[in-house]
Amino acid sequence: MRCEQIQEQLLTEYLDEQISAEQKHVIDLHLNGCRACQEFYQAVVQAAVNPLKNSELYEAPSVIWDAVEQRIIHEDVSVIDLLRNWCVEFGNRLILPVPALGITMVIVFSLLGLMVFQSSNQRMARQAQEEPVEYLVSMIDDITAVDTNGGYGTDIEEYFL
Repeated sequence: MRCEQIQEQLLTEYLDEQISAEQKHVIDLHLNGCRACQEFYQAVVQAAVNPLKNSELYEAPSVIWDAVEQRIIHEDVSVIDLLRNWCVEFGNRLILPVPALGITMVIVFSLLGLMVFQSSNQRMARQAQEEPVEYLVSMIDDITAVDTNGGYGTDIEEYFL
């Protein structure tokens, strides 16, 4: 793991002991080999953990706890609120894929258009290459026909030939 990732986990899960044994082992191995992360960990412990360990425990008055408990108990969640929350959540899930779907469709249609135009361009190029050859072949056939037949069979040819 990179030092940034290790330091992020040190600030969050590692200090709170909310990390799996495997991840803890990986972080411990990294801390043993990385001086910068060791110093970072010690600074975090001194700045955040030690002051809390040395502070005295504050007991909130029972009035505060009673008020919190009453709010939790009397929190009224109606079916309409649940349905509204579900609709909002469902709508949020639909909004995100719409741009991605649009971009995908633009790419697909662009590629299909390129394929169609490329095949028609190839067909036109092939035809453009074949036409001059066919023209030359027909000219050669006409010349050989004139030579073998003795002409085109016109009156003027008969007069001079």
